[in-house]
Amino acid sequence: MTELIGKTKLYEMADEIITKCDNAACEIEFVHNSHGLTRLANSTIHQNVYIEQTGVSIRVSRGDRIGVSSTNLLTPAGLFDCLINAMEIMKASEPLPGFPGPASKADYRQTKTFVEATANWGPEERAKVAYDAIARGRQDGLTLAGAVETTVGEVAIANSNGVKAYQPLSAFACNFVAMDGQKDDPPSGYAALTGRDAGTADFAGTIDRACRKAVLARNPIEIEPGQYDVVLEANAFCELLEWFNMIALGARSVQDGTSPLTGHIGDKITGENITLTDDAYGGPVQGMPFDFEGVPRQKLTLIDRGVAKAVTYSRYAAVRDEVEPTGHGFGPGAMPSDAMPLNVRMTTGKKTLDEMVSMLDHGIQVTRFHYVNGLLDTRKAVMTGMTRDGSWLIEGGKIKHAIKNLRFTDSMIEAWKRIDAVEKTTHSCAAWWSAIGCYEVPAVLIRQFTFSGKTGKGS
Repeated sequence: MTELIGKTKLYEMADEIITKCDNAACEIEFVHNSHGLTRLANSTIHQNVYIEQTGVSIRVSRGDRIGVSSTNLLTPAGLFDCLINAMEIMKASEPLPGFPGPASKADYRQTKTFVEATANWGPEERAKVAYDAIARGRQDGLTLAGAVETTVGEVAIANSNGVKAYQPLSAFACNFVAMDGQKDDPPSGYAALTGRDAGTADFAGTIDRACRKAVLARNPIEIEPGQYDVVLEANAFCELLEWFNMIALGARSVQDGTSPLTGHIGDKITGENITLTDDAYGGPVQGMPFDFEGVPRQKLTLIDRGVAKAVTYSRYAAVRDEVEPTGHGFGPGAMPSDAMPLNVRMTTGKKTLDEMVSMLDHGIQVTRFHYVNGLLDTRKAVMTGMTRDGSWLIEGGKIKHAIKNLRFTDSMIEAWKRIDAVEKTTHSCAAWWSAIGCYEVPAVLIRQFTFSGKTGKGS
């Protein structure tokens, strides 16, 4: 089991730093994590890595002048050098008008983000899952690739206003690509899983899903690009939602005029089947109850039945709009204006995945997208990307053929107005910050989704 530093020791280090700040306001962020990763390719475990690291960021300020410095040295000398660097940067920096200084002391709700069973996982447990995937693939003559990983860590925040916040974290994630043979770009299937408790995770079901998809993806045909009714499975829809989150749902992008929500808070921007919340307190994967500035996390309704309702605010971004921060700031280790939802959930609908597929007279079912680019026109949330690891032509509500990969290009603002059905369950989808939170996403049915080209590759 990874040994946590613990809040007592982290708070002691923070107090020592604060006493040496020469009357400057001071904010300290500790992020300690260990990451174990086992990879497989060509039905062989080919890599096992483990990394443990701790990062410390210190932000000091006097009025509207700030200085930030970071280190991975937890010795008294290392921390003091980091503080001195921040102090010198502050003295030489240009003013940042409106910078509010550190957050005030607050109370935080409790969330469960640490599971000892996950913390106890090591290379043997990860290897067993990988071997099980390889064995399951052999039953259908499939070659397996993928990864199994666990993360254990802790976050501590402290400042000169008396803020002290601590949260232990654990998470697991896995993904598997089952391929029909070893030729270039063979038909393939994909499945993934993430959560906090590796001890109760359905790895076998996830592996089986990837393998069944690969079998179903055999002998793909080529179809012409165009507008198709589509069922996007959770992994496919999550790729779009993750990009939308990054370009649209932070106050900074709204203030800069690059978000599709700019000038449209209170307006209906998507169809009624889109309700997005950021909620660290509900769902199967809870998040931290505070942000990296020590502000309590709020549950936010971001889009309510298509109506833009809110975006996330750091303390500095909130000053600019004369509102309260929402508890989503990235703290000393990032730009003062940076904030983003980290526990995004989409409200479910009333259909099963199979029922949505049965609603397609002539359409496509997509497992996932990759190489998505969401920066084409952020004001309209125009994105492009490619299907991958299993797509199927649907005729009369049933799968007719596996198809070769296609490129899509569409505005999500417009496409999401055409969502006709939503799955009645959500799926936890990993993000790069999965130890802190993840996406909870259902599958969706979108009418007349635009596929703009062929990739010339298999399924």
